[in-house]
Amino acid sequence: MARERAVSGRLVVLTGGGRGIGAATARALAAEGARMVLLDLDADAAAAVAAEVDGASYGCDVTDLEGLPGVIDRIETEQGRIDVWINNAGIMPLNRIEDEPAATTRAIVELNLMAVLVSTKELVRRFKGRGQRDGHVVNISSAAGRSPVAGAATYSASKAAVSMFSNALHFELRADEAGVDVSAVHPGMVSTELATGFTKTGGISPATPEQVADAVLSVVRKPRMNVYVPAIIDTTLRVGGLMPSRLGEWTMRASGGDKVALAALADPARAAYEQRAAHSAPAAEHPEENPA
Repeated sequence: MARERAVSGRLVVLTGGGRGIGAATARALAAEGARMVLLDLDADAAAAVAAEVDGASYGCDVTDLEGLPGVIDRIETEQGRIDVWINNAGIMPLNRIEDEPAATTRAIVELNLMAVLVSTKELVRRFKGRGQRDGHVVNISSAAGRSPVAGAATYSASKAAVSMFSNALHFELRADEAGVDVSAVHPGMVSTELATGFTKTGGISPATPEQVADAVLSVVRKPRMNVYVPAIIDTTLRVGGLMPSRLGEWTMRASGGDKVALAALADPARAAYEQRAAHSAPAAEHPEENPA
């Protein structure tokens, strides 16, 4: 059984804290007494949310992989020992794979995956090195990492990797009895800018950022390997995994799940998000300036 932990007084660092799920999560954790530190490429957005929750903020490009340990050093020097690190920053550009620019592929992988790998490794080293048995890394994956999304193949791949990495590390840390936890949270469709143009499929309504925030709060309070939002996604995936492959494909087509992202790709209302996402991983766009 998971060990229940207090939230109040713990120092929680949250990437992508300036809007959407990140902002909602900052509010939910702060309401329970957590001391929040928000990181975001948009320093003004992070500062605005930090002011709401009486926390601290840093403008930070988490795809600057060589610079990330220095950011963590600065946070611990200025704010104190980190107790929980939440990897929330991510992007979901939509493309048919033959149309996806190389820079977009690189940006998705650098932000959604590499920043998670590097920061998790750095925090686990610190937690274990100082014998911090309640250290916790929470990685925001996606249901798309467990069930493929046509039109978002690279995004699905990045989130599948985050899910598998988190689960493998969960068992690794359990085996060495370090007392350190790694969890993965898997939201389905969430009503944020990222989901602009998507329609309801499979009878499951979009979750709100607050529902995802509540799930993150629950896993910070009681660490466990995987959490799904809404919880029925876990059941749906388990049942789907028992289906013959042809039946699974038929179910996907019948529900419209194979076309939902492709339809969103054609929605003019999505253009603003796609433009912002294109500038969300600047270090990934210029790897010669920030070698990994």
